[in-house]
Amino acid sequence: MKTTYRLLFLLLIPVLFYSCAAPYAVATNVKLKDDWTITSTEVTGDLAGAQITTPVFEDATLQCLNGSKWSFFEGGAGNYTIKSADTTACLKGNRKITWEVIELQKKSHFLQFYRVNAPKGILTDRFTLYIAEITTLTKNSMVLKYPVKINEVTGSIVLTFTKGK
Repeated sequence: MKTTYRLLFLLLIPVLFYSCAAPYAVATNVKLKDDWTITSTEVTGDLAGAQITTPVFEDATLQCLNGSKWSFFEGGAGNYTIKSADTTACLKGNRKITWEVIELQKKSHFLQFYRVNAPKGILTDRFTLYIAEITTLTKNSMVLKYPVKINEVTGSIVLTFTKGK
């Protein structure tokens, strides 16, 4: 009888470890590590066509993000720089970030980041994470889909990046 219980216990251990495992994994995607430029922004979903005046990532409007330079380095360090010509609406300058790619059940990948340094007036808080789905990542382009909800209406902001530039 003791042998049966031991055998049953040994069979259940792997099942318990597997069921308690996190449904995600952290990855450092080699394709992501580089310099990128946001070349276009688009609003999709129920908000399609709406003018989004709320700052994205609690930082900059869509117009200010267009043309911004993003760099992702080894070890999760990175930065992005707003260089818009519209100096009244856009707070120019460099923002340092910490980032990682989260993989959910080997199906979806998400870029997660938080700011560690920014111009005065821009939130820097390691507890405020921004998460966008990586819908496309090729050698030369990347598309992020950032979900938003404005006045009880949901949609997404789609940011298209081109490598370099």
